Amino acid sequence: MAFDVATGRLKVGLAPTDAVQDAEITMAINTALAIVENYCNRPFLYNTQVEVFQHVHQGKVQVERYPIDTVISMDASAGMHQVQHVAGFIDFHGVRYIERLELTYSGGYKILPADLEFAMWPVFGALWSTFDPTIVAAGGGGLTVAIGAVKKRTVVGVGSVEYETGGGSTSSSSGGAVHADLSAVMPAATMAILAPYKRMSA
Repeated sequence: MAFDVATGRLKVGLAPTDAVQDAEITMAINTALAIVENYCNRPFLYNTQVEVFQHVHQGKVQVERYPIDTVISMDASAGMHQVQHVAGFIDFHGVRYIERLELTYSGGYKILPADLEFAMWPVFGALWSTFDPTIVAAGGGGLTVAIGAVKKRTVVGVGSVEYETGGGSTSSSSGGAVHADLSAVMPAATMAILAPYKRMSA
């Protein structure tokens, strides 16, 4: 299994080849992923990323997207370093201060760990009623909820996912305050599984 549309079809009770709700399933998957990533303070999916660090005093930095696969480029002024791939740290040897560090690297999970994927599906399940096109709008006279017309969906305190209102859809996540009660979309068991994946660095 994987955290993808094909598995999502099964989760909502569709046949493996039934693509009728693929657009809605994709939006629900993207929203669940955004919520979990905001909660853990890190992106999970594999990609190439550029990060800029200012005024590094502690002799190491932690990247956002890890595990680190490859460091592609880094300012020469950083000097000797050691990459802690799994934890996402880069340690600098004998360097007390770096004014500015620009780092290009590839990292994240090419395949999500089984426990991380398992933790994401309950979030998807809690969100699905928001996206399910078969749910009748209250007082709407039997009209189907117009998912495609939605510009933004927000989970208070976690973030928001925006969608274009045209032919295609794009998503983006933005963080929110961390004081919200997430129990409606994130069961305690999910939080417990996600605890080791939380990135504590700002």
